[in-house]
Amino acid sequence: MEHEENKELRHMDVDPRANQAERALQSEVRPAEGVRRIGTPPRKLYRIGEVVEYSGLSRQTVHNYTVIGLIREESRTVAGHRLYDEHVFSDLQRIMELRTKNTLQQIRESLEKERAAAGSEVEGK
Repeated sequence: MEHEENKELRHMDVDPRANQAERALQSEVRPAEGVRRIGTPPRKLYRIGEVVEYSGLSRQTVHNYTVIGLIREESRTVAGHRLYDEHVFSDLQRIMELRTKNTLQQIRESLEKERAAAGSEVEGK
């Protein structure tokens, strides 16, 4: 019962358009005949406060990195608060590694190249 209440609260807080996209993706995956379908656990999205807590960066730094395109928000709450997926932590780690020898502009260009390469690898599979 408690799990269902938490699930309802979590879904009310997330942008409804994101939920439609998630449902569309889930409906595309069909189990083989005779195989029981396992429920998909809800994706964990992190509010900026959680990103700050787990990364050790300041709220302003996370906000600035978002605004200049170093990290991306996954969606927003109905109230407009940014939500980040779990990839934000690896992105922040990469930014911190690059930050020692590069400007923010150079980091953005480097990340764009890495993302483009990763995207083309996924499309090629």
